[in-house]
Amino acid sequence: YGRVTATARVDLVTRRANIRFRLDAGPYCTFGRVTFEGLAAIPEGPVRRAVAINPGDEYSTQKLQEAQYSLASLQVFGSIEINAALTPSPAAQGADATGEVATPAPRKTSIDVLIRVQPIKLRAFRAGLGGEVGTQLEAHALVAWEHRNFLGGLRRFSVEFRPGLVFFPTRITNLFTEAPTHILPEAGLKLFFTQPSFIEARTNLKANAGVTIYAPQSSPVPQPVPDDYNIVGYREVDGALGFDRDFRVPYWGGSTVYAGFFGKLQFDDPFSFNQPAAPQGYERVLVPYFELAASWDLRKGEDKKPNKVKPRNGAFLG
Repeated sequence: YGRVTATARVDLVTRRANIRFRLDAGPYCTFGRVTFEGLAAIPEGPVRRAVAINPGDEYSTQKLQEAQYSLASLQVFGSIEINAALTPSPAAQGADATGEVATPAPRKTSIDVLIRVQPIKLRAFRAGLGGEVGTQLEAHALVAWEHRNFLGGLRRFSVEFRPGLVFFPTRITNLFTEAPTHILPEAGLKLFFTQPSFIEARTNLKANAGVTIYAPQSSPVPQPVPDDYNIVGYREVDGALGFDRDFRVPYWGGSTVYAGFFGKLQFDDPFSFNQPAAPQGYERVLVPYFELAASWDLRKGEDKKPNKVKPRNGAFLG
C-alpha cells in the first residue's frame, strides 16, 4: 500500500519552485492464501512449489514477478495471470447505494493471491525434413515425441530420432563438379529428461543420453578423392547428468541469470563405411568431462518487462 504524493509551491517573482514529496510506506503486509484457477490436468503440487510463496511470507511484488517467471519456465502454460487481493483505495471504493461516501474499508495486511493459468497440450509430436550444404552434402529427417507431465510431477521426457544420408564426397566447394561416390547412412537417437523442483523449488535436474552413428564433418578429405580412400565414421554413445537454475536479478529491470553444471561422458568407436576397419591410428576413446554454462539475459519486450521470446531491446551474454 505504499503511496507517494508530490506538491509544489511556485514563487512567480523569483521563478523558483519548491517541491515536496510525501512517502507513506503503509502497513507491513504478508502473503495470505495462494489459490489457482484453470490447472485442469496439471498437478497442483509442482506448480505450488515453483511459485515458492507461503502464507506468512513478507509481501513483495518482486516475489510475484519471480513466481510468474518460474511458472513460465515450466513450459506448460499458454498464459499466466497473477492477481493480489489488495484493498482498494478510499477513492476507488466510492459511495454507497444512497450516494453517501462509505467509510473506507480497513486495509487487509494478509494479501491473498489468485493465479489464473491456461495450460497447453502436454504431449507433442514433431516430424520434419531437412538438409545441409557445407563441409558435406546431407539430408535428414526428424521424428520426436515429448511429454511435459511424464509420470506426473511435471517431469519432462522427450525422444528424438534423426536418420540421415551423407552424399560423399560432395560439398559446397565441389557441388557442381563432383558427383557423390558413396551414400553414407547416419542415425541418432536422443533421450532427454527434466525433473523440476530438484532439491529446492526452482532447481532442475536434467539428464540425457544418446546413440549416434555419423560421418565427422571435420575430417579433411583430399581432392580429388583416391579410389581406395578409407571413409571413417563413428559410433558414439554419450550422456549427461546435472542441474541448472534461473536467478532473477532485481536490478537492471529484473534481468535473469542462468547457471548450470553438468557431468558428461562420451564414448567414440571409429569404423569404416567402405572398408573392413578404420585406418591405423584411429582408436576407441572414452572422454569424461564437466561443463559449466552461464548466461545473463537483459532482453525486454514492448512492456519493458523481461521477454526472451519477443525482445525489443537489451542484451544477452552467455
